[in-house]
Amino acid sequence: MVKVVVIMDRLDQTNKKKDTSLALMAEARRRFSQVAYACADTVSLYRGDIIADVDWVIPSVDVNIEHKILSSEPMQNLADFDVVLLRKDPPFDLKYLYLTQLLEMLTFKNVKVINDPAAVRSANEKLFALHFPQWCPETVVTSSVKEISRFRQFAGNIILKPLDAMGGYGVLKVLQADQNLNVMVELLSNGGIVPIMAQKFIPEVTQGDKRILMIHGKAYPHGLLRVPAEGEFRGNLAAGGRGVGSELTRREQEMCEDIGPTLLKKGLCFVGLDVIGGFLTEINVTSPTCARELDTLYATSIPRLFWDGIATDKIPIAIDPCF
Repeated sequence: MVKVVVIMDRLDQTNKKKDTSLALMAEARRRFSQVAYACADTVSLYRGDIIADVDWVIPSVDVNIEHKILSSEPMQNLADFDVVLLRKDPPFDLKYLYLTQLLEMLTFKNVKVINDPAAVRSANEKLFALHFPQWCPETVVTSSVKEISRFRQFAGNIILKPLDAMGGYGVLKVLQADQNLNVMVELLSNGGIVPIMAQKFIPEVTQGDKRILMIHGKAYPHGLLRVPAEGEFRGNLAAGGRGVGSELTRREQEMCEDIGPTLLKKGLCFVGLDVIGGFLTEINVTSPTCARELDTLYATSIPRLFWDGIATDKIPIAIDPCF
């Protein structure tokens, strides 16, 4: 009997209409019967074991139906599970860092942890994209106002981003003539202490920021173009963006084919690429979303494709996930 546990934020605070983690959990329940949820805050080390407070659950993706808790088990040994699905949202702070270090210990006990916690820890969602500079816009990472000011002189309009947030939080657009650059950098960098990212502004963002899901190293064949709300430049759904289905361009296909093998090698099985105007801006590895929107648009089941490609001693790969 295959046992799956999903490590995430509080289950009762998820959005049943949109949450990708719920959909992955529901498909695991349909397929394996035994699915549990554990709040990330309860993961601990106790006498050499990695434990958490676990609820065995029948998850619901229907807003009219409540989640059903079958039973609760405090201090459950996570090594007793076959698959641990890490789906905690950022910010990637010290708590998140320690969580990945604790869950990494499970991998030494033949537990399949997805995404691989060591890879999640090393693949900062902003910085990891820079491992593939041929696909990225002009970028600098620094805490120096002077360096960012110099960058803006030749880049023109730029975007400033904190390195540990999500959903467009803290992202600022700075025009070339804006006199508030110093203040913006000071605020985001905590007075010049914390490095931040500055990127050349991509005007095509007004047409949308495309999310491409990478499942076991291969691109799902449709993207979700997140079109900014009126008066906004951020396309993130959390910032009010509107999701529109979009086919992958030839450049995007080549990008995915280039990046996919690296993701697979690192154990990053479920990843979201953010692409604007053909440029890679982020690689989301913690809890990538948009599966629900894509499934609605294209009448597919991304969770089914995901679980089809999971292999453990008890779960042979059902299909070659080539889509």
